[in-house]
Amino acid sequence: MITKWILILCLAAGAAPLLHAQAYPTEEKAGELQAGAAFAIAKPSYVSNYFFGPAIYASFDFRDHIGIQFDFHYLSNSSADPLLTEHSYAIGPRYVWHRGRFDPYVKLQYGRGVFNFSSLNCSSGTQCSYQTTANLAYNMFAMGGGVDFHLKPNLNLRLADFQYEDWLSFPSSGGAGLTPMVLTTGVAYHFH
Repeated sequence: MITKWILILCLAAGAAPLLHAQAYPTEEKAGELQAGAAFAIAKPSYVSNYFFGPAIYASFDFRDHIGIQFDFHYLSNSSADPLLTEHSYAIGPRYVWHRGRFDPYVKLQYGRGVFNFSSLNCSSGTQCSYQTTANLAYNMFAMGGGVDFHLKPNLNLRLADFQYEDWLSFPSSGGAGLTPMVLTTGVAYHFH
């Protein structure tokens, strides 16, 4: 009789971890996704004026700290020459730290930049207008970082995103190519 109770006790002890397994969540999140719209200001190395314009961005974090980010900027030199524009598409990995409602991050990206060259054309002495002279695309690297703030469960503010770009093979008299610095701020929808 005692052997029977010892056997039942051993089986119950062996089954206890299996019963505890039901306490774990049955579904894990696939990741964190946000997509947003922003305003950007850039200091290109091509001219001394600042470029301004809209931007869109999206990020997907696979794990707590590791994800990928996509950025698109469409910037123009509207104050001096409205046809002088640069826009860039970049994607790459990012590393995020979660600090309460703040998510600071760093990123490293690769992409494509398109620069629209223009010149002032004066046909009859007094009538002058800007005309596009070339529209060329270049591969580029970008690195930077920023901070997102969780305003509401489905709404994130991008307090700041700084990006340093290096456009490869961009023609330049100094030989440095094009190396714009871009600052972006915006708002994103956070998908759950």
